[in-house]
Amino acid sequence: MISKLDGIQAIMFDLDGTLLDMDEKLFSEKYTGLIYSYFQELSKEDFFNAFWKALENMMRHDDPNSFTLDGFMYPFSDMTDIAPDELLTRFIEFYTNEFPKLKDLGKSNLATEVINAAKNKNIKVLLATNPVFPSIATEQRCSWAGLKFDQFIHVTHAENTTVCKPNPRYYLELIEMLDVSAENVLMVGNHYLFDMAAKAVGIKTWLIDKNIDGFEYKDKFTIDFQGSIKQLIDEINKL
Repeated sequence: MISKLDGIQAIMFDLDGTLLDMDEKLFSEKYTGLIYSYFQELSKEDFFNAFWKALENMMRHDDPNSFTLDGFMYPFSDMTDIAPDELLTRFIEFYTNEFPKLKDLGKSNLATEVINAAKNKNIKVLLATNPVFPSIATEQRCSWAGLKFDQFIHVTHAENTTVCKPNPRYYLELIEMLDVSAENVLMVGNHYLFDMAAKAVGIKTWLIDKNIDGFEYKDKFTIDFQGSIKQLIDEINKL
């Protein structure tokens, strides 16, 4: 049988809304509610003003000599007058003690099945989640989908990545790491902008037809394939 994915040598997977089935808006509400408890010397208004501005800065971070975590931490420190080392301590405590309480908001979307299907065909698999969370949080979110870091050749997070989606450099650096031509790589995700932006550097794209987000960007990039994780598994198995 002929597969739509003929020639694909590597697959990049998004996590939230793709391999991890979750309501991302509900997750954001619960997450921000929990994290504020670690910064109660600040008013809620001051905390969230600093938090969202620092996150915006992180998303725009484009310095190849520093990681996206720096793009958040230093502006957040400046706006709150809390030293970066102290911020790091608080965030680690939060991700260790409180973040696991959000586990029930997510469940696997055939994550193990699709990863195993790809690896059985000798396809390289990479977890290309937007690097806005540190390693400790990314590893937990990965586990909520029933997965481990060592199932991937690489996992992007805020401590090892210098730029966020949809910046083309995010994808260009991953192509270089994979050592595979862009046309032989597939990006699988649920966001019209963040994930389908891979098309701008020549990567083929698969839009998951569940938890679709970023509708205002639906016409920005050409989408090669659209369907469920089950349909993706079927196409992989045809290879």
